[in-house]
Amino acid sequence: MTESPPVQPMAVELLQDLGMSQYEASIYVALLRLRGGTAREVSETTSVPRTRIYDAVERLQDRGLVDVQNNSPKQFQPVGRETTLRHFRHKYDDTVTELAASCRPRTCRTPAGTARRLDHYWERCSR
Repeated sequence: MTESPPVQPMAVELLQDLGMSQYEASIYVALLRLRGGTAREVSETTSVPRTRIYDAVERLQDRGLVDVQNNSPKQFQPVGRETTLRHFRHKYDDTVTELAASCRPRTCRTPAGTARRLDHYWERCSR
């Protein structure tokens, strides 16, 4: 069996910035690189324990980012990159719309964590 290249850390980090857990991001990137696979194949490509693959894939499936084929063993198929990008663009646009509606000049009613995570976007926009 040929050894798969390691999961791309930058892609994983960016997906985490968009709200995925480290396991979800690692699994999704691995599935893209493998063009689908089983829990065993994904586990061999990532640092995700095989027993944790199933619940992380279920969360990815709930987001509409992975399809599960109930073969034996189960096969996981990522949706295309464009579908994933559209998913995150819509989510981002919805979040920005909600943020704009909930913020007034100098007063923001979002949770502190959200405001802190969005600080770098405000800084970029105000330049």
